[in-house]
Amino acid sequence: MINNSNTDFLDEKINKYLINRKFNPSYCGFTYIREAIKIVKLSDKPLFVTKDIYPKIAKKYGTKIQRIERGIRHIIGMSSMYDNTNFECICKIALEI
Repeated sequence: MINNSNTDFLDEKINKYLINRKFNPSYCGFTYIREAIKIVKLSDKPLFVTKDIYPKIAKKYGTKIQRIERGIRHIIGMSSMYDNTNFECICKIALEI
């Protein structure tokens, strides 16, 4: 079972990783990609980015799926990982953390 201290620790670990990779925390995409990575890390089954990950994040933050995708794409484009797709970047980070 996952408790709040475990998810807080995971959030902190993801934050440090993203900041070290030049992701800017002032963009909303930072929050969205952090949440996407957390969803992937905590899942025990294969996920689809457009069917599983983006809708969960959109529901949590009360926004549209398209805004989640755009925010993540934008922050990846501004980081040192700009040569990856959103899904590749999310998975790569989730594996490295």
